[in-house]
Amino acid sequence: MLFIASLTLRVFIAIQDPYLHDWDERYHGLVAKHFIDHPGIPTLRDRPLLPYEEDQWHSNHVWLHKQPVFLWQMAVSMYFLEDDVFAARLPSILMGALMTLLIFRMASLTIHPRAGFIAAFFHTLCFFQIEQTSGVIGMDHNDIAFCFYITVSIWAFLEFLVKQKWQWVLMMGLSAGLAVLNKWLPGMIVYGGWCMWLLFDPLARSEGKKRWLAFLISGFVACLVFIPWQLYIMDRWPNLSAYVYYFNRLHIFMPLEGHAGDDWFHFRMYGTQYGYWSAAFLLVGAIELMRHRRHPAHVYAVFFPILATYIFWTVVQTKSFAYVFYISPLIWLCVGGGIHTVWQYVETRFPSVKPVKVVFYCILLYLGWITISFSALRRSHARGSSQFIASYREEKIHDTQIYAQIDSLVPDADIVFNCKSMRYVDAMFYTDKDVYHWWPDSVTIQDLKANGIRIAALAGFGDQQLPGYILQDKDIQIIPLEQK
Repeated sequence: MLFIASLTLRVFIAIQDPYLHDWDERYHGLVAKHFIDHPGIPTLRDRPLLPYEEDQWHSNHVWLHKQPVFLWQMAVSMYFLEDDVFAARLPSILMGALMTLLIFRMASLTIHPRAGFIAAFFHTLCFFQIEQTSGVIGMDHNDIAFCFYITVSIWAFLEFLVKQKWQWVLMMGLSAGLAVLNKWLPGMIVYGGWCMWLLFDPLARSEGKKRWLAFLISGFVACLVFIPWQLYIMDRWPNLSAYVYYFNRLHIFMPLEGHAGDDWFHFRMYGTQYGYWSAAFLLVGAIELMRHRRHPAHVYAVFFPILATYIFWTVVQTKSFAYVFYISPLIWLCVGGGIHTVWQYVETRFPSVKPVKVVFYCILLYLGWITISFSALRRSHARGSSQFIASYREEKIHDTQIYAQIDSLVPDADIVFNCKSMRYVDAMFYTDKDVYHWWPDSVTIQDLKANGIRIAALAGFGDQQLPGYILQDKDIQIIPLEQK
């Protein structure tokens, strides 16, 4: 029932916004669309007709800014459901709902099935995760896939500890490799907890060779998953891939693109992501797991990813509100364990007092209501809930309807000018034409025409009016629709 609720809720929120959100969903959607035609070549501008800067990820041609797995998933969905905004979000919807089951199982293995249900309940209603799924919060589908595959790898590790079967070793390797192929090396975090257990637990050390063999084989499988793409892009686009790796390393040493913050940045974000009310239960659940762990490795499997994540991203100088959220399933696991522990205490003290249990259930429902943050969801998705959101939604819906008509209005054009600033990405999601949010000088216009390139331009809007040499050129088609 929780899985169905989780799936239904995410579908409902995802269909509220019939447009691609600004950062970063529209870029992910456009690259995924182009992957449909050439899955081995990630492109933003598929066929650029004007010069571009290769290192500008928001306007270049070949797009190596992100690893490709989540984009391939979006491309497959869009291939079968056509190039649609909902289709782009569908993989994240499914992964977000599936994590409900994974969280339940992980908490059941480490603490208790009731702790698993409570943890899955709060994941189902988690405002921050729902907004990522719907594309509102930056890194959106990239972060959802990253979190999902890391969660699968940790779940497989917990199952391996119980069943000792090689299929879980391979599952860990596959999922960790896919996590890396979604974002980058933090996707291997499951091996940190596994390694700590092998090094410091007496039982694990006593069976050293057998344990390390499974560890090494799983890590080898992970490398087989993500290394071929790195070798491929380094061979095909050596300069661009070298710059992308360099740019990724720069995140550690300096705040990039205005994403700055102090050492407490990610800790302050805890309230936005989970609600500060959960911190006390998180602590209780952590203590409960340490005191009554079912397996010595559980402490390492759960706590190492949480601690390593917060320590690493605190050191990293570039800050973003979603960087640490990929360990959210483990946070909810501990929160669920804390509430379960309190619940057990209440049952022990008041075994036959039903009103006490009813009050406890009501508190849980109230905390769920806080977690889903209905008022915040309404502000994000419901027209008229605030002036800013109402204006943004109205603009996006209106302009998206225009971009969807470009192919029918100027079917012969190769290039389109005068799109709204930065909305050329939105426009190219709906057309294969090369779209720009400005216009070139008259000499460039003549050069384009001399090369047989057919030109169109969106009508002027506000202060952004087309110059006379474009309006008076009879060879340039003007799209008679004004953007907001």
